[in-house]
Amino acid sequence: MTGAAADDDEFEDPRGGHVECDSPAQRLSDDGFVRPVGSWSSADGAWAMAWDVIEEASRFDRVGEGLGELTRVGEFVLPPPNTAQRPFQALHIDFGLPIATTGPVDVARFTALYIPADRTNVVAATRIVLLRRFLAQRSWPNPRVVRDRLRQSARPGMSVEGILGRLLESVDQGRTLSAVDDPGFLCGMEFASLTNEYSYFSEHGLDLASVEQRIALGPGELLVFDNLKTAHGRIGTRASSELHQLCIGYAGLDLERQGTLIDRVLCAFVGTTP
Repeated sequence: MTGAAADDDEFEDPRGGHVECDSPAQRLSDDGFVRPVGSWSSADGAWAMAWDVIEEASRFDRVGEGLGELTRVGEFVLPPPNTAQRPFQALHIDFGLPIATTGPVDVARFTALYIPADRTNVVAATRIVLLRRFLAQRSWPNPRVVRDRLRQSARPGMSVEGILGRLLESVDQGRTLSAVDDPGFLCGMEFASLTNEYSYFSEHGLDLASVEQRIALGPGELLVFDNLKTAHGRIGTRASSELHQLCIGYAGLDLERQGTLIDRVLCAFVGTTP
């Protein structure tokens, strides 16, 4: 957040106007996520609210400044019918970070999650980790070294990486996680359980449990998070088609702007603001 406080209730917006300090947009900017108060009877209504929050937050967002217009880059209903599911999902970044691309890619800047109003018996929760807080627990190489190590670690045929554990393993130049060419390997199956994931990060000097937050949405509720300031996962299982997901970001982001975006995201490793 830039700009001086205008009064107890507002902050100056560097592009003009003011933003209430406890508004959903301000919480999204500061905390990396927001659960707007209210209930929506349809996904369309929830998405309209999500867009309002994101557009306001984007007015004072340095990570996305100059990267182009935000647009819908993906919409999903999850999980698909008859999909096998574990009661745990590893922390990740939707669409992944473009660490070694050779051309334009879509980048998910924000993600919105919505539970239909007519759903019952919702038991799963979304796990959210604010990256700057998580990564501040230990020291890291400078961002240029971090970026080079990520680029060099790109998997065969994979120019983006979204699994948080794999990103950190690349930075630490480790070899603990399963290789992508192991028989039966699937992306997102790096950890057998939540306990396994906690232990992995502990071995890398990071206490995940101390920073992880869990948000259990109920019917009709909405969650919006910054997909480049946070990593997210799940605890518990979801019924078929229980969760609606909207990804808002940059369609066809070119190589120059990808580089700018990566540099800004990597500021979290050294605790600086883009």
